[in-house]
Amino acid sequence: MSARGKFIVIFSISMLLTLSLYGQLSCAKEEPAKRVLVLNSYHKGFLWTDDTVEGIESVLGSEENDIGLTIEYIDTKSIKYDARYKEKLYDLYKYKYGNQTSDLIISTDDNAFDFLSEYHEDIFPETPVVFCGVHNLEAPNLIDRDVFTGVIELPAVKDTVDIALSLHPETREIVFVIDSTPTGTQIRSQIQELSKYHENVRMTCIGDSLSMAQVEDTVNRLSDGTIVIFGPFNRDGSGKYYSSDEAASQVCQASVRPVYGYSDQVLSHGIVGGELIGGVYHGQVAATVAKRIMAGEAVRDIPVITEPQTQSMFDYNQMQRWDIKESDLPEGSIIVNKPHSFYEANKWLILSIIAFMIVQTLIIVALVVNRSRRKAAEKELKESEDRFRMIFDSINDAVFTQNIETGAIINVNNTTCDMFGYTREELRKQSVQTISAGEAPYTRKDAIGRIKKAVSGEPQLFEWRVKHISGRLFWVDVSMKRAVVGKHERILVVMRDITERKHLEARMIHLNLVLHAIRSVSQLVVKENDRDRLLQRACDNLIETRGYHNAWIALLDKSGTLVTTAEAGLGEAFVPMVKRLEQGELIECGQKALLQSGVVVIDDPISACSGCPLAERYEDRRAMTIRLEHGGTVYGLFSVAVPAKLAADMEEQALFKEVAGDIAFALHNLKQEAERGRVECALTESEKKLSQIVNGSSTPIFVIDRTHTVTHWNKACENLTGVSAEEMVGTGRQWSPFYSTERPVLADVIVDELTEEEIAGYYGGKFRKSALIDGAYEVEDFFPWFGDKWLFFTAAPIRDARGNVTGAIESLQDITERKRTEEALRESEEKYRVLFETAKDAIFLSDETGRFIDVNSAACESLGYDREELLKMSNKEVDVDPRGCGAFMKVRDGLAKETVFEVNQKRKDGTLVPVEISGKVIDCDGSRIFMAIARDITDRKRAEKRLKRVMADMKRSNTDLEQFAYVVSHDLQEPLRMVSSYVQLLSKRYKGKLDSDADDFIGFAADGASRMHTLIRDLLKYSRVGTRGKPPTPVDCEDALNHALANLKLAIEDSGAVVTHDPLPTVAADSSQLVELFQNLIGNAIKFKGEGHVRVHVAVEPKEDKWLFSVADNGIGISPEYFDRIFVIFQRLHGREEYEGTGIGLAVCKKIVERHGGRMWVESEIGRGSTFYFTIPSKATGEQL
Repeated sequence: MSARGKFIVIFSISMLLTLSLYGQLSCAKEEPAKRVLVLNSYHKGFLWTDDTVEGIESVLGSEENDIGLTIEYIDTKSIKYDARYKEKLYDLYKYKYGNQTSDLIISTDDNAFDFLSEYHEDIFPETPVVFCGVHNLEAPNLIDRDVFTGVIELPAVKDTVDIALSLHPETREIVFVIDSTPTGTQIRSQIQELSKYHENVRMTCIGDSLSMAQVEDTVNRLSDGTIVIFGPFNRDGSGKYYSSDEAASQVCQASVRPVYGYSDQVLSHGIVGGELIGGVYHGQVAATVAKRIMAGEAVRDIPVITEPQTQSMFDYNQMQRWDIKESDLPEGSIIVNKPHSFYEANKWLILSIIAFMIVQTLIIVALVVNRSRRKAAEKELKESEDRFRMIFDSINDAVFTQNIETGAIINVNNTTCDMFGYTREELRKQSVQTISAGEAPYTRKDAIGRIKKAVSGEPQLFEWRVKHISGRLFWVDVSMKRAVVGKHERILVVMRDITERKHLEARMIHLNLVLHAIRSVSQLVVKENDRDRLLQRACDNLIETRGYHNAWIALLDKSGTLVTTAEAGLGEAFVPMVKRLEQGELIECGQKALLQSGVVVIDDPISACSGCPLAERYEDRRAMTIRLEHGGTVYGLFSVAVPAKLAADMEEQALFKEVAGDIAFALHNLKQEAERGRVECALTESEKKLSQIVNGSSTPIFVIDRTHTVTHWNKACENLTGVSAEEMVGTGRQWSPFYSTERPVLADVIVDELTEEEIAGYYGGKFRKSALIDGAYEVEDFFPWFGDKWLFFTAAPIRDARGNVTGAIESLQDITERKRTEEALRESEEKYRVLFETAKDAIFLSDETGRFIDVNSAACESLGYDREELLKMSNKEVDVDPRGCGAFMKVRDGLAKETVFEVNQKRKDGTLVPVEISGKVIDCDGSRIFMAIARDITDRKRAEKRLKRVMADMKRSNTDLEQFAYVVSHDLQEPLRMVSSYVQLLSKRYKGKLDSDADDFIGFAADGASRMHTLIRDLLKYSRVGTRGKPPTPVDCEDALNHALANLKLAIEDSGAVVTHDPLPTVAADSSQLVELFQNLIGNAIKFKGEGHVRVHVAVEPKEDKWLFSVADNGIGISPEYFDRIFVIFQRLHGREEYEGTGIGLAVCKKIVERHGGRMWVESEIGRGSTFYFTIPSKATGEQL
């Protein structure tokens, strides 16, 4: 073996050993030092989740960290996150990680956080958890701080607004486009706070109640001085779902003003930017916290991050659009889509040029070295060119050469002339634009781009659309590359006509699309049970798969008229067709299709169907129409539009017919299912109702079928017979509880459809036909075997839809007590008559017309008639007032169970007697009798008149007393002011000039005058509660309380009092008096304070027809023996040197409450504060009400 061979063998063996050793080392890689489980709420491929995981991996995934990451996805976007799913997740993770230990868990978004909050201690005991993507601001309060910490996902709306206003200082309005998702709700709460910082900027929210079209229209009509903040908007007011980038793109394209956002997911979709939240950055923050924990820092020492974790990010293109300078942006802002510098943009080009120059240098050296060989090469080249010319002109593909610098056509072969229809000389004068289709992507600009690539040495292989001299467009396969032709660098272009191949490909694509549509429709036929949704989705599928240009279906209704059911691809253009169908007018293709079973093709719809509303939509297309038919039943019409060249294709028509057959079959199945469903539902409902009626009835009932087998034996029947349903159902022993030997019961007789003569053989003359149910019989009989009981039983047939007897139902009633009662009634009739006649009140019994059927002796005595005379009369002739007859009719008609009313009755002699009548309806042997008991109330009426006179006198007296108090207190003001003025004058002139006793006397007089003035003022205030009150109006108690607190502001601030209250209702009241009521009670709480800070709470709760208010304090309290005294005017429990005041405040409060129809009281203990209660009616009552 040579030395070279030995070297190769040794080198190969060494490489194999190295690779083997490397593989073993790779397999023996040590386990990572730390293990981290990442639990994601959503699925892989969900953008936010993928970004968050990317951020986590960027921090923890590097090799130097030596951390093993395990990624899990709960997938709650696809699967409903409910208790059942959580249990399955628990079982899975308990099994999967029960015997594994993780050093830390990172959860992303709310559902993963919720799962760990519930099951962490059971599945991952003591394992630290770092959460992120959580929207719940209360999360820090819901976790174990020794185990959980993390990052709250909070959008920085305020920061974005501040940035936007700094970039657009002219802004006067901000429009927020947000939905009602958790993130949207967070943003709404921040908007309310923003109003405090930017009072001159109007802030408006739209989106949750508007459709996308309405939102687009709104932002398209915004005026100058407006900006838009785009928040989450995944579902519009119509319920339609949009992805974040879809919604952002549509809103930004429609907006005439700058749009800012909250998330980097929509940064490249039209927003300017802002302080944006991003999944990658969010994951990086969470991972950084995780590293701190794994480095030994305690979880409790790392607080939950509740500040927005965002980055200032902006789109360069939008900055240019709205003239925003980079220098105006916050420091450290990230700008996307910003053009690179010349070197960055052309780095590889520059390096290529340098390399090219080096290569050129080497080429020059090589040229110098090989100069001597050039002549031989030139000779060989000439021979090569001659061979090339011969091949060039005889090849079947079109070949031409172009100038490498100008792109002009230099030479063409014969095939090129034949392909384009030009002569060789004409083609040399043409440009690429002339022979190209001229429409994107086949323009001159596109061709030049291809040529440049070929010139740079990159061979081009592509399909191109070119134009014949006649204007006909056709397809060619193009091979373009740089080549040396005749000593010159040229572009060599080879074209092959592939028009026929393209047509075949288009045909195959179309047929594949149609087949895909057929499969989609077939799947719909199997899965979809709703007819309208089936037809609409079928049309949509046929259009969305691009099998057909448009499709519509019209079904026949019961009258044979076509009614529109579904369409796709036509939109508003289909409205005139709907109107024509509603009027019973059918287009030509529809008429033909209904008369035959095959496909009807209209070759030239525009001319052949000039009256068709859809004709203009069929330019260069053909209409194919077929009737929807299955099993001899025609359900309607199905029509589609296809390219003209495909309409005559039999395969196309066969596929179309197949789709129509599937749809017709689906309609047939739906009809059959509907019929079967109605029958089954009716049968099930019938069985259900029978079971409900039987089992739910308190009447003993049993049911037998056609074979005399018991099918139902209800609870009441068990209780009556003592035999359980378990013992009886499924047997034919329905006779056994009633007879000692086997014999037919009445239900058996009904099932066997016996004649009345045959029935009489069992029941004699005790049976009769039911007056209510056809074919039913009733029997009343005595059963010695059944415990000497009387039973009343009814049996009726159960029939099927055809009227055949399929069973019988029998009801039983124990009438033993009724029989005994009837006997007892006969015995008590005489007793009743005695009581009836001896009653002191007049008793009238009348029928439903009001005519008397019986009266007692007291009635005859009261009215002066004898019994025979009254029995010929009615209540209308006795009762003078019509209300007596009205009350009688209400009870008679069932509008009232009984009635009590007063009326004047007319005696025989014409005089009137006032009576109080108590009336009600009683049932007697199936008849309804109205019983009226009349009591003479002449003495009571006289007493009531006297009482009214006394009450009127008292009211007038109270009014006089209030007026007197007011006049006295008002008229005393003037002389008191005179006394007070002169006493003050004495004090001013003579204080210190007389002896000390005189100064004291003058002081006593001034103090007395002042206290007298206060007493008169309070007395005047007390009297005005009743004389100067305003009529009640709806008053918001919270407004009244706030007014009172404003009046007490200085007292509250001086005492440091804390006043709280429940949500207060709106009541009908005098607003000023309600303010005074709250002010007096809270003022007393502050005045009579105990040790510590004053605390007052106002509470309220509904009580039947009133509101119960309470004002509770923590003051000195009141002894129970003074509970009544404190509400008396001018009563005080403390001396003036302890607490100031006149003792009138609580008296005023009580009078205000009583004026409003309520009452007031107090509950208290010494040293434990007091609670004052008062009520105010829910509806206006009292003095003014």
